[in-house]
Amino acid sequence: MKKKKLIFAVIAVLVFSFATAAFANTAIKLYLNGEEIQTDVDPVLVNHRVLAPVRAISEALGMEVTWKNNAVYIESKADVNVNAKADDCDMRIQLLEQALAPKDALSAVTSWAEGVKTMNGALEFAVMSPALREENYAYFAELNWVTGTSSPWIESYEITEVANINDEILRYEVIFNYTDSTGYEFSERKFITVKKFEDNWFVSSIERVAIKGVITKVTLDDKDEISSIFVEDHSDEPAGNYKEGTAFIGEETKIYKGYSDTELDKSVLAEGTEVEVTYTDGPMIMIYPPQAMAKVIRVFDK
Repeated sequence: MKKKKLIFAVIAVLVFSFATAAFANTAIKLYLNGEEIQTDVDPVLVNHRVLAPVRAISEALGMEVTWKNNAVYIESKADVNVNAKADDCDMRIQLLEQALAPKDALSAVTSWAEGVKTMNGALEFAVMSPALREENYAYFAELNWVTGTSSPWIESYEITEVANINDEILRYEVIFNYTDSTGYEFSERKFITVKKFEDNWFVSSIERVAIKGVITKVTLDDKDEISSIFVEDHSDEPAGNYKEGTAFIGEETKIYKGYSDTELDKSVLAEGTEVEVTYTDGPMIMIYPPQAMAKVIRVFDK
């Protein structure tokens, strides 16, 4: 009886071995939704795993397979098409911006003001300098390139040249006149610096001047470094929004020589120095006179 069991066991092993060999020698076919996937290399069984060409399976699933830098990249064709369309769109926008680039300073500031009036962030962005674009891209993108509000809205604007620094830098004052459905009216003033870049002109700075006047007090911190200045405007018609105020000096505060891009050290801020202060958009202590962090301080020769 034991001998018969042994014979049967041997026969079973041989049958299983023949079956495995026969399966291994049989071509493995791949199917997707009932349809056979044609491959240039037959799938094989190795260590109880089926190895099949990734390109054939990926393309059958509607994917795009590419080989770059010794690596295989698999992307959906929809993504590839979207990326291609995005690249095409970017190129068209770039060419349009080049074609519409302002050829003179007034055209640059006018295009920018029109963009603000019509809430067209793309137009505002198109006439900005490279540095200003980099600074404001995230802001425009977050707004989906639509700026401003439906109410109040800008009814009109006035542009006045206030400084001709040199042949490549001009300064303008832009007054936006607002209204709303109740007929309430008010104005907002901004100062725009326009700079020439090769053959075109672009807006290089946009400032809402808080105070333009003379430093009457300098405050030092415990390290004897300037921490704030107090500025007073003694003119009959203030150039800024306030007649006087405190400007705190922080790490992000930029100090420039006049309307140029030349940066200065805060040590130049002394009593009697004429400056133009732009506050940041951050918190402001609204007790009068106002106190806020300075975003830009422009220093003028005495």
